[in-house]
Amino acid sequence: MRARIRALLVHYEETPMTELKFVLDRLRIETSRARTCAEAEAALDGAEPPRLIFTDTVLTDGTWAKVTALAGKGRPALSVIVVSRQVDIPLYLDVLESEASDFIVPTLSGRRCCSSREGSAGRKLGSTRKDL
Repeated sequence: MRARIRALLVHYEETPMTELKFVLDRLRIETSRARTCAEAEAALDGAEPPRLIFTDTVLTDGTWAKVTALAGKGRPALSVIVVSRQVDIPLYLDVLESEASDFIVPTLSGRRCCSSREGSAGRKLGSTRKDL
């Protein structure tokens, strides 16, 4: 029996996470939501922390970089995937140079999401990244 994969969606506004949540639900990945970095930190410290974190680029109390820093704070093998509303090459390069695992832009397909999930869930934060 496969272990359940849990994902934390960190976003204040629904866009771009609505489609992502739909895809994750179809893949039977359990999701929860945090609206702020503070809520994300509480979820990470909870009894059943996620293995994957999908974060919007900007939140009310921080950015994707803060979420990535929280994920790396003495926590085992968490993968952070930055979800941007648009293609942003400078942001993409910043993400690749950080401890984040991947950078995606909706529209998401099940295949792309699976590829990201399989590549990110099984490796430590900051290891080899896949190119878009």
